[in-house]
Amino acid sequence: MSDAKKDGGAAHADAISLLTADHQKVRQLLQQFTELQNDDEQLDLKLELVEQICFELTVHALAEEELLYPAVRAALGDDDLVDEAEADHAGLKDLVSQLEEMEADDAELDATVAVLLEQLERHIALEEEEMFARVKNAQLDIVALGRQIRDRKMEIEADFNGAPAPVRMSGGAEAPRDQDKP
Repeated sequence: MSDAKKDGGAAHADAISLLTADHQKVRQLLQQFTELQNDDEQLDLKLELVEQICFELTVHALAEEELLYPAVRAALGDDDLVDEAEADHAGLKDLVSQLEEMEADDAELDATVAVLLEQLERHIALEEEEMFARVKNAQLDIVALGRQIRDRKMEIEADFNGAPAPVRMSGGAEAPRDQDKP
């Protein structure tokens, strides 16, 4: 079996596929959290999910800000679009910071995650429906950019001490991690 088939093609994923998969991963984690809202018997799992969500968003945002956004700015020449995406990131980072300070039984936890979900969905729509659609038509090597983003995410993850273990998803499966890690 080829390496591409073994890892589901992740080693050769273009930037758009890689980042869209990140979006889906965070959506799944947020969906699992939403299913546990108001369940005081699952506080530990809720906190694990919040930790995983914050970790995934932090790694994703850093890679986008360092690699995707400068490439998009150069390829599209659209400062407004990239500025809007960066402003979204600032708001999401603020919510992540708030969540990282909360305890599992914090009265504001569910509401803060709900706000994060709402803002994240708006940001994902901006990227997937507007930015990524335009990037596909631009003179941008999205396969090479995908490799750079994948490599940078691996570096960022390696730099995190005590990164959360993948959270068990509904049905017992773990939240997917990048399959192309050594």
